Amino acid sequence: MLCNSVGRIPVKPVTNSVVLIRANSKLAKKDSDSRLTLLQEVSNRQRVEGNDLTKEEYGLKPMNCPGHCVIFNRFDHSYNDLPIRYSDFSPLHRNEASGALSGLTRVRMFHQDDGHIFCTPDQVEVEILNCLKLVDMCYTKVFPISGEQSKSKDSYEIHLSTRPEHYIGELESWDHAEEVLRSVLEKSNKPWKLNAGDGAFYGPKLDIMVKDHHGKQHQVATIQLDFQLPQRFNLRYKDRDNSYKRPIMIHRAVLGSVERFMAMLVESNGGKWPFWLNPNQAIVIPLNTNNEEQVKMAKQLHDKLRGKIEIEDNLKPVPISHVSYNADIDIRAEPVGYRIKDAITKNYSYLIIVGDNEVKAQKFSVRTRENRTPVLMDTNEILEKFKDLESNYK
Repeated sequence: MLCNSVGRIPVKPVTNSVVLIRANSKLAKKDSDSRLTLLQEVSNRQRVEGNDLTKEEYGLKPMNCPGHCVIFNRFDHSYNDLPIRYSDFSPLHRNEASGALSGLTRVRMFHQDDGHIFCTPDQVEVEILNCLKLVDMCYTKVFPISGEQSKSKDSYEIHLSTRPEHYIGELESWDHAEEVLRSVLEKSNKPWKLNAGDGAFYGPKLDIMVKDHHGKQHQVATIQLDFQLPQRFNLRYKDRDNSYKRPIMIHRAVLGSVERFMAMLVESNGGKWPFWLNPNQAIVIPLNTNNEEQVKMAKQLHDKLRGKIEIEDNLKPVPISHVSYNADIDIRAEPVGYRIKDAITKNYSYLIIVGDNEVKAQKFSVRTRENRTPVLMDTNEILEKFKDLESNYK
């Protein structure tokens, strides 16, 4: 459900890629800089001997950045092609210390909605602003996470992390990159905090922080500005004057670690998922399971909500616009009070009741899990209601 939801979020055009999980150690060396390079550090600890004819060494992939640099370098690019955006959802591996592992919030293998943007210097501000807009939409409209921060109007915080003690590259490039991020933050009109000395070794970054119910902050999304990897991988594009220039690289993850994001989302909702994300969206309950008319009417609505298609002799493809919901029906031989209580315990968003009055009116009594007051609705009204809830992420 989460992956399908992410696919519905509007983003700028991107090229989807899958960087190999097992990376050649030469890639680590190309990106290495003594003790500072995470790729070399993590991969070398996890490397395995190749068993093919080449007898080369491979390491489990801890990040996608070098792989996307290699993909960018496979083709000639002009300034007209930029910005070029790559995205990757394949698993990453980090050999975290056993004492640092914690549930889903810190694991050794995780998935990340990893994106990298290669752009010209004059495109940097626009691209980062677009990334911030995407983050804002994600955390305020699509996946609002309400921890202790729910008392305030902002569901997340932006931290500007600047040059750490150990870094690579020129000081001038760092100062310029930090100034660019400050300028973008001012234009975004979003409150932000300075987190001095906590940037990545290759560039400053914007960290999106959310709080859990205990008040502990967790980093989810991140936007990083990188002048170093394009230089180390000798990335280039042809400019207007036919000279070759170095692109600027932006690292972008909106959800961050999907496992960590899911942990925050589960804790935030406490099992009471919004309708559009709920695996238990609706349940149809006839009051009397021995009443054929009630059961028949309940089954008809259930089939409609599930998008059940009649099997014909001449099979036809399912329409692209086919709509179905996570709806169930409870026709167990149990008292109606027990079945309603069970549905509320399982956090169904909507309970749809069918009794004698509903059969006569050909309408259904629809109530939410929080509100006991039912509303009479016919089948089309229910479908329109559910469609509106899904399309507005409610």
